[in-house]
Amino acid sequence: MVSCESAFLAHPQDRSLSLELKRALAFANSIMLVCRSAARRKEAQKVSVGLVVLDREKLEPIACQRRIIVGSRKKMNLMLTIVFGVVGLVLSYGFSVPSEPSTFRLIAAAGVMVGYQLGQLAGRFVRPRPKRFLALIVSALFFVYFAFAYVQTLQLGSVTTSDIVNLGVLLGLSFFWLGFLLPFTRVPNAIESLWSKG
Repeated sequence: MVSCESAFLAHPQDRSLSLELKRALAFANSIMLVCRSAARRKEAQKVSVGLVVLDREKLEPIACQRRIIVGSRKKMNLMLTIVFGVVGLVLSYGFSVPSEPSTFRLIAAAGVMVGYQLGQLAGRFVRPRPKRFLALIVSALFFVYFAFAYVQTLQLGSVTTSDIVNLGVLLGLSFFWLGFLLPFTRVPNAIESLWSKG
């Protein structure tokens, strides 16, 4: 390349040719650079596609196991919710009910189930131990407060429709807070471990 330029520069009339030659060589060099970068990109794409195929082959069983674990976790969560609903239904027999006992029992069971689900949701955001303990204490206090309010309202003795509605709300709220405190205890983990052994 240098010898060609020096040969063209020796003759002054061929300077235009030397400029043309320089431009052509620069253009050829740029085309070569573009071709090399395109070839490198294609090689990189082949390698990345190979890695993706390799990763997909390796990760497929892991993804399948994860789906199974998530599915079984949802099933376990649903089973625990039903169990705690039944426990709430049984515990509601400890409360005396003025009229329509079946409705009050269902309110108690629904309150425990809804409280348990919302307690699990709140438990995901309340991770550190002191906060979890505080949530447990506060929900236990609310449970005792609403249960005490239910008993006090029941002892008043008036049986109007508004009193029955108030009693239903108080019973539902007390069992709601009972269900809300359960995820902050070790009870769900103990039940899960018992079921996994069985």
